[in-house]
Amino acid sequence: MKAIKRLILFVIGLASLLIIGAVALVVLVDPNDYKGFAQDAVKKRLDLDLSITEVSWQFFPNIGLRLNGVSLTDPQQSQEDSVLIKADSATVAVALLPLLKQAIDVKNVQLNSPQIRFAQYADGRSNWDPLLKNPNVKNSSAAEAASQQIPSQQIPSQQIPSQQIPSQQAPSQPDDTPSNGAPSAPEQTADDANPLSALAINVNIIRIVDGTVYLVDHTTQTTTSIDRLSAEISDVALDKAIPVQFFVALKQDETLDTTLAGSGHLKAHPDFQRFDIIDLALTANIMRAPGFTRSQQLSAQLSAAVDLSADTATVSNMTLKWDELQASAQATITQLSQDLVLAGSLHVSDFNPQRWLDKALSVELPPTSDASALQHARLEATIHGALGGAQPTIKLQPITLVLDQSTLTGEASVDLSTQQLIGSFQLDNLNLDRYLPPTSEAATQDTPAIAETEPTSATASNQSD
Repeated sequence: MKAIKRLILFVIGLASLLIIGAVALVVLVDPNDYKGFAQDAVKKRLDLDLSITEVSWQFFPNIGLRLNGVSLTDPQQSQEDSVLIKADSATVAVALLPLLKQAIDVKNVQLNSPQIRFAQYADGRSNWDPLLKNPNVKNSSAAEAASQQIPSQQIPSQQIPSQQIPSQQAPSQPDDTPSNGAPSAPEQTADDANPLSALAINVNIIRIVDGTVYLVDHTTQTTTSIDRLSAEISDVALDKAIPVQFFVALKQDETLDTTLAGSGHLKAHPDFQRFDIIDLALTANIMRAPGFTRSQQLSAQLSAAVDLSADTATVSNMTLKWDELQASAQATITQLSQDLVLAGSLHVSDFNPQRWLDKALSVELPPTSDASALQHARLEATIHGALGGAQPTIKLQPITLVLDQSTLTGEASVDLSTQQLIGSFQLDNLNLDRYLPPTSEAATQDTPAIAETEPTSATASNQSD
């Protein structure tokens, strides 16, 4: 019983200390006093204006800060494009007990109703260029990277055993210097310079709620909005697959209305040279889009990896489903930092083209004399491409298209700069009678049937306007 009473008293005492600490935190520390410090830091480093209407403490369900009326503005831009990002509020909640152990357990980071505006001008500039091309950001990153490399360059000299250095070549050592050649005064490392390095930081959830992204093209005077943007990333940690969920709505004037939802896992390796997308599932609902006369649903699954050290990216296990059409693909992209080179393959499973065209694209084909015509099609292709340089080109070589009992083989290429399409194909056989419109019995008796064609080959070139 005494042990139970002591335990109860301990819990009550601990709760009292937490309450007293929270009250003292509110009374003694006003987070609004630090707004000016944050604004000055952003102005000095990024040359942008940070605005925060109010900062307040948050105690439920976890202790943290709530920032109201947050915006980041470039005063050198035009008034309509000066606000790069703004949000109704942002909250950061942390667990209190881990702070006593020099650990930061971030329960959630939430951005409420953020609005991001990206404007593209006719001369190729954008309203984000001053931020993305700010030399202070690059110099700071380079300085930080250099400071992190200094300790690693000094480690080898400290690890050389003293007996491996000939005595006649060993430099004279001061009396207070160890014989192994290591300096007596401890050197400051990046961890020593960074006061947060001793903290173990864990982020449980990063959440975006009801966001909007505006893509403005001043050349064409069009605005595309990505509405109802919601995303959630949980269990954030390096070298670990992080669950990700998102939902967006895409709108452009009166021509585009589409939603996209996805879920999967992201993984960033500790060296930040490799990033993995694992089992990403996507679902697109197209309510309105150019070329679509009825709503459609498309779904896809894929895994991908980007290796910056190898300068490559791969897409594997990709599947696409559009009504009854099902396709699979894989691709490898090399020379990411130069002119992209693409290699991959595409496979479209057997499907009914007549029914698919009608249901997916509202294209109703005319009836044929053979009711079984246009009932089966499939495609196989190997993809090659040079996506950079003066003449970016994509090739399908070889390509095999099967329609009913006919097989078309060959190759095709498209010049992305001129939209020129060139193809060379061979057809094994084709019975044209099957695809002609139905005729009356009298017309059938008076008109001779078209014989089945022999294998033919052809080369086609098409230059689009």
